[in-house]
Amino acid sequence: MIRSLIFLYLIALMVPSLANANDLPEWYKTVLKQESPNTLSYAVVGGLDQCRTQKSEIESLIEGVLIRSRIKPSTDLSNPLVLIAKIRCAGLSSNGVDLGAAFDIRVAFSRFQPLPVVDYFISYGSIGTWGGEDNFFKDSVKQFVEEAVTDYVTVNFLE
Repeated sequence: MIRSLIFLYLIALMVPSLANANDLPEWYKTVLKQESPNTLSYAVVGGLDQCRTQKSEIESLIEGVLIRSRIKPSTDLSNPLVLIAKIRCAGLSSNGVDLGAAFDIRVAFSRFQPLPVVDYFISYGSIGTWGGEDNFFKDSVKQFVEEAVTDYVTVNFLE
């Protein structure tokens, strides 16, 4: 019962991501438009210990999305645009019973160089809960990375 209430509460708080690149504000399209769009840097940040997954698994997931989009993945944070996956998880339990975890997944674009760091505040992601099934959490991360990369590809290669 508690788990269902928590799940419904978190679903109500979910922030919908943008549906397609045509809905993107012009300033954001300008941010996504790159001189060398065939390479995109990425980073994974946050506390993954409660997520029951390794950082390397999330990095491989992101690299897979980029490669399938014919974009060369890079971890060089000095590139003009960086895809950031910000992930936080908190374990849930009741009376010693493991109920899974709550998560906050935010995928967004940032710039690290030149300083100061700039986060562009259109994010793809949500908060939610899961009962510990690895695929649900990883599929959620993958979905948000795909949404961000779709906008990137549309702006750089299709417009």
